[in-house]
Amino acid sequence: MTEIIDNTVLPAAFVPTPTREFNAASVNRGAARPPSRPALELVRSTDDQAAAGPVITIPIPPLPISFASRVLIYKQDPSVAEIGLRRILLRGLFGTGPSNNRIHLSGVPPVAPNSMNDFIQTPDTATFDAVHTFSVVHLTLAMCQRAVGAAIKWQWNSGSNTDPITVFPHAGVTMNAFYSRGEKALKFFYFNKPGAPAPAPVIYTCRSLDIVAHECGHAVLDSLKPG
Repeated sequence: MTEIIDNTVLPAAFVPTPTREFNAASVNRGAARPPSRPALELVRSTDDQAAAGPVITIPIPPLPISFASRVLIYKQDPSVAEIGLRRILLRGLFGTGPSNNRIHLSGVPPVAPNSMNDFIQTPDTATFDAVHTFSVVHLTLAMCQRAVGAAIKWQWNSGSNTDPITVFPHAGVTMNAFYSRGEKALKFFYFNKPGAPAPAPVIYTCRSLDIVAHECGHAVLDSLKPG
């Protein structure tokens, strides 16, 4: 059985089903501003009102907007076939890319969110690689920030410099992946599987959750402990 989402054909099992947590997080998604809430009145008895004067009205601030997007990522590496895919919910507001104010992608086709603000793509494609790589970098940064209890700036962020880190899922052909402070970048390369008969399958380092998280960890460590 297959399902078509914004012209993307996927097996039905790949399409995340909205959970209670997702629905709660996305109640106000897309709203121009938070909905207003009625003011709370401090109610007194008739005798109290006569003694204390008019009823006091206490304004209540509007509810905050929660944004989130669903994505698919590889659980480890697609070469480990039995591990497969993971459905996750990314918390935050994301633009085409995917991107946000901390992470930008380069060198791969940009992916726009679908009508539900999700980034669901077909595995083994450049667009899936874009979403997977962004998602793992985002999750790694969020995990580290929870651990230290504060926002983590990239090493070059200071004063008015708010440049994001640029992530290259398909940086070129070589057996490597690395973080570069000078380039403000995470670069993930690809190569033909050594020793495999022609046509040898291509290994993409960006498809390994471990490799992407590891290289993002270097960027975080450089921010917290430069040198």
